[in-house]
Amino acid sequence: MMMDKNSQLALVIAYYLSKFDQRAYKELKYETMTAAHLELGRILNVKASKIKNMRDEFDSIHDNPRVGWYQRDLRPSRMEIVDKFENFSEEELKAVVFKIISDGYS
Repeated sequence: MMMDKNSQLALVIAYYLSKFDQRAYKELKYETMTAAHLELGRILNVKASKIKNMRDEFDSIHDNPRVGWYQRDLRPSRMEIVDKFENFSEEELKAVVFKIISDGYS
């Protein structure tokens, strides 16, 4: 099953939130994680819980306080995001996320 574009974009944002954790939320100027998930979900027209759940999927591979979904391997769509963005600095990935937030990423 092919993932829709907004879900693909949500994966990129979720990866950023997982990898850079509190710094990412601060850089995106959200007061709370919940506020971030709600607003990012609204922007991408996906449920806030989808953003959070996608972030949780990446948590098992990042050094943050959340354990994430360590019980299972990352799905191929998630591994594609890791492969594409794992070598991006925080600044580089933040720029991608801001582009997604402002007008989509191509």
